[in-house]
Amino acid sequence: VIATLRGDEYSVIIGAHIDTTETSPGADDDASGVAGLLAIAKVMSKYKFMHTIHFIIYSGEEVGAYGSYLHAKYAYENGEKTIAMIDVDMIGYANTSKGGNYIRCFTPERGRWIADFANVVAEKYHEIGISVEVVPNYPGADHQAYIDYGYDGVFFAHYDGYPYGHSPQDSIDKINFTYLTKATRFLACLVKEIASKKISNYVSIKEPKEGYFYVFDRALFPVIAKNWFSRARGLTIAIGRVNVVAEVDGNVEKVIFAVDERMWYWDYSPPYEWKLNVLLTGKHEIEVYAYGDEISRDEMDIVIFSPYIR
Repeated sequence: VIATLRGDEYSVIIGAHIDTTETSPGADDDASGVAGLLAIAKVMSKYKFMHTIHFIIYSGEEVGAYGSYLHAKYAYENGEKTIAMIDVDMIGYANTSKGGNYIRCFTPERGRWIADFANVVAEKYHEIGISVEVVPNYPGADHQAYIDYGYDGVFFAHYDGYPYGHSPQDSIDKINFTYLTKATRFLACLVKEIASKKISNYVSIKEPKEGYFYVFDRALFPVIAKNWFSRARGLTIAIGRVNVVAEVDGNVEKVIFAVDERMWYWDYSPPYEWKLNVLLTGKHEIEVYAYGDEISRDEMDIVIFSPYIR
C-alpha cells in the first residue's frame, strides 16, 4: 500500500511491514512500525515539503522481504530518484531507562549519511528525548532491497532486546506506548528534515543496469533473485568490458569513475561515461562521484570477468 505526498522529482520513502509470522499477533513486529508510519502520514499530509514522500506498507517481509523488493525494483526500473529509504520495524518496546531514550539505526555503508543526519536531527529536536545508536547493517529488513537497487537506506528499531518476537507473546500488552510515541515523533522529524534538504546535484549509474547479465557490454537477461538471503538481488554480472554511464542532475564540474574506491577516470563533459579498461575478476564495486557545489555518489556491485587492459 503506497500513499504519496507530492513534492519535486526527488523522493523519501518511509516504510513498515504489515505481515507477521504464522503464530504471532505481531504487535511489535511490526504493527508498531505501521502505527507509527500512519501517524506520521496523517500529520505530514497537512503540509507541503520540497521532496516527494512515499509512505509504504509492505507485505512479505517475514518470508524474504518480497514487498520491498518489488517496489525497489519498480522504482529503479522507472528511474525514480529516491534519496533515502527509512525502514521502521519494531519501535514499540522499551523495558529499561536507557532503552526508553534510544533508537537503534542499522546502517549499511549506503546509509551512513542518513545515520549521521539522524544524530543531527536527534540533537536539533532534543526535547523529544531520543538519541540514536548507530550499529552495523542487518540485511533482513525492508531497507535492504533499496540498497540492492542502488538507493540509500537504513532500518530503525528499538534499543532493548525483544524476547517475544515471532511468538504468540508478541501482543499489545508488551507495547510501551510512551516509547512508541517518542520514536514516532523522532522519525517524523527525520523524514521532515530529509524531505526539506536541498539537493545540489544528484548522480546515478545508468549503465550497466542493476540486476542484469552482460556479455561484452550487451545486457542479455535479468538476474532473478527475490529474497534478501540470496544476497543476489540487484546484482549485475558481466563478462568482458562494460561501458559505465553516469547520469547527473545539477551543476557539475566533473565526474570521477572508480573501482573499489580506486580512481580510474575523470570526465569533464556529458555524456559522462567510461569504457572500463581495468583487469577485473570476481566481485567488485563500481563508484561514480559527481563534483559540484557538493559531492554526490552512486555505486553498484558487479561480478565481472574483464581481462582487457589498455
